[in-house]
Amino acid sequence: MVKYLRISNMLVLASCLICLESIGFALENTSMLPKGVRNIQYSQFFSVIRETTDHTSFKNSLASQLERKITFNEVLATRSGVEAQALGEFINSTGFNITDSLGQFEADMAVKLQVFVPRINYGITDRLSFGFALPIYSAENKVNIGFQPNNNSRQFIAALSQPAINQRGGAIQLTNQLDQAVVGLNTKLTAAGYQPLSDWSDQGLGDAVLGLKWLAHQNSTTHDSVLSVGIVIPFGRVDNPKIVNDMPFGDGQFDFFGQVTSGFHLIPQRLTVNSFAKYTQQLEGRKQVRLATESDSVFVPIDRVDFKLGNKWDLGSSIHLNTPFGLFTTLGYQFIYKYQDRYKSSSKSANQALASDTLQSEQFFEGMIGFSSIEAYRKKKFIAPFTISLGYKHILKSRNLPIANLVQLESSIFF
Repeated sequence: MVKYLRISNMLVLASCLICLESIGFALENTSMLPKGVRNIQYSQFFSVIRETTDHTSFKNSLASQLERKITFNEVLATRSGVEAQALGEFINSTGFNITDSLGQFEADMAVKLQVFVPRINYGITDRLSFGFALPIYSAENKVNIGFQPNNNSRQFIAALSQPAINQRGGAIQLTNQLDQAVVGLNTKLTAAGYQPLSDWSDQGLGDAVLGLKWLAHQNSTTHDSVLSVGIVIPFGRVDNPKIVNDMPFGDGQFDFFGQVTSGFHLIPQRLTVNSFAKYTQQLEGRKQVRLATESDSVFVPIDRVDFKLGNKWDLGSSIHLNTPFGLFTTLGYQFIYKYQDRYKSSSKSANQALASDTLQSEQFFEGMIGFSSIEAYRKKKFIAPFTISLGYKHILKSRNLPIANLVQLESSIFF
């Protein structure tokens, strides 16, 4: 039996954390658009996900949940009547236990993710701006799986093949069963209502973000403070409980967030330290899930249930350097903490199993380098105001999350 097969659940947060609220890196700053100025940004994110972390922050392969063992007991379950009884007695006579394994599945899984994020910002006044972003996902999940018999299986098949035992047919049957273990796994998954385990790919919209940014305090020589509020609109599709390795493009409910950002000017217009704190309130939603139990999350029914993802804190700080000739660089650190999810089905045990290991946290380092023509444009030395940048996000530590290091390309034009 396949237990705790939660690959698609683990990938939910990978997609959402990449560009859910801020639709970009956490290198927040206090810059504002002048009244009437529009800004169009285009960001592109790239990530390859191969590993995930558990509740102790230990790293595992994304496919580790597929790497299960086949035991003598599972082989017995495919026999019946006198055949099952005779095979069970022979297992005991050879010194094996029905809980001993005959081999293990070996699997590899890699998610390649690209996210394209167009965003428009508009300066309503010199102190208030509006922004809207709608990410577009392109993802593929490659999976390879095979079965590797161990010494137990070889010794047991050899024992069955002995002339004195006269179980040559049983040896051939067991050999074929182990050779077709992957086919057998897909048969079980299909019987449980899943699509056969195979490579997966899809494209689609993610959750949209609508926000307001207000300059609460301004002092160009010392520090600025900005307040931001916004809503996340669930345009992206949620994970499909019939696809083991599906990757959702949204989390299925509305979110509201508020943020405070402060910028401290160490060298006015040149060197600034920015810090921010953000809180996201995730509202309740409703979607189809597998009613998992403590012992099984695969061969269980699907039901449409109410759920609430845990609220989230984002805390970060960065240092930003502007040069007189347009080059800029930013280095930052961010910490994310998400509270445990809640589910409301008719089964208390299912609610507990679904909510287990959903308390999540992540720490990462970010760096960005780019060029801005804004200062040169103001001095009438450049034909148009724009910025281009290259960024990288590296996970330092996480809990119950896939490890999704990111590369970001961004361009922005003002008019």
